[in-house]
Amino acid sequence: MAMATSSNTNIKRATAAASTIILVHGTGHGGWCWYRVTTLLRAAGHRVHAPDLAASGADARPLRDVPIFEDYSRPLLDAVAALPDGARAVLVSHSFGGLSVALAAEMFPEKVAAAVFVDIGRHVNGLRKHHPSELMTRFLSKLMLAANNIEGRE
Repeated sequence: MAMATSSNTNIKRATAAASTIILVHGTGHGGWCWYRVTTLLRAAGHRVHAPDLAASGADARPLRDVPIFEDYSRPLLDAVAALPDGARAVLVSHSFGGLSVALAAEMFPEKVAAAVFVDIGRHVNGLRKHHPSELMTRFLSKLMLAANNIEGRE
């Protein structure tokens, strides 16, 4: 898997090798937030998917009903798993969605041509020192604590 950061060459190469581009939203959003990008990419001939992660977008479940990070990421994981044999996708994430992309890339390296992380900085402090699964667990714990605090005030 090619890790593309700011190199347009790497992104173009990975996109050419991929059959699908999957766009992953950040916290507080849904797949809808990518509507302009999906329109442009589809007009350019790309196959694009922008799933709603669990308890996000059109998924009306409360976050407390999504007990583990893998469940939160399940719509993305299912989309990547459903790619036909030999097909690869470019995963593009925004903010907290980058952790779901990291999980998908870890679980399905043969199906990910590249992972692009947009504005993920505050979510990856210490990334070089920790396994992605450990980081995801820590961030989900903080997110669940915040959600419980908000729900306790209602």
